[in-house]
Amino acid sequence: MSDDRNAKMFDKIKKIKFDILKRCKQVEDKHGSEKTTSFMMHETKSVLKNIAFWKIPEFGVITVDDVKTAIYQLERDGFIEIINRDQIKLTQKGSNIAQELRAMRFEEVPDTLLSAPPNSSAHPYETMRCLHCGKAIEIDSVYCKYCGTKVNQLEEFCTYCGASITPGSQFCSICGKKI
Repeated sequence: MSDDRNAKMFDKIKKIKFDILKRCKQVEDKHGSEKTTSFMMHETKSVLKNIAFWKIPEFGVITVDDVKTAIYQLERDGFIEIINRDQIKLTQKGSNIAQELRAMRFEEVPDTLLSAPPNSSAHPYETMRCLHCGKAIEIDSVYCKYCGTKVNQLEEFCTYCGASITPGSQFCSICGKKI
C-alpha cells in the first residue's frame, strides 16, 4: 500500500471508531452502562443505531468491511465488547475514552487515543510494539532501541478482520484474505 492510501485508510477507520464510541456513550448516558448499542450490517451499508456509515464526505464510501475493521479493532483494544452479531457495548476503558471524545472534534483526536498497543504494561498511549522484535518502544521512535529496526510509523490492518499485518503483505495471516 502506498503511504498516502495507508494514511487515508487509517483516518477513515479512526473516524468510524470516533463515531462508534461517541454513539455508544450517548446510549450509555441515556440508558445506563448495561445497555447495548445496536448495529446492522447490510451488503451495501452499515448502520449503528442512528448513524449511517455508507458515506463520510471527507473519506468517501465506507464499506461494511471498514466498519467491521473498526469494530474489531475497538474490541481488540478493549474499548468495546461485542455482545452478539448486532450488539456492542462500551467497556469501562471505552467509556472513559468516549467521555474524552465528547469534548473533541474529530480533527483534534490524537491518533494514539483510539488504539492501544497490545500487551503493554506501560501507559497505553505512550508506547507501541516493534514489528520486528515485539518489544514495547516509545510511540515516537524512529528506530527500535532493542533490535535497531526502523519502525514503521503507520501500522497496517486487514480490512476484512482488523488484524495487524506486516507492511507489504499481500495476504492477511489471520483470515487469509488478499489485501
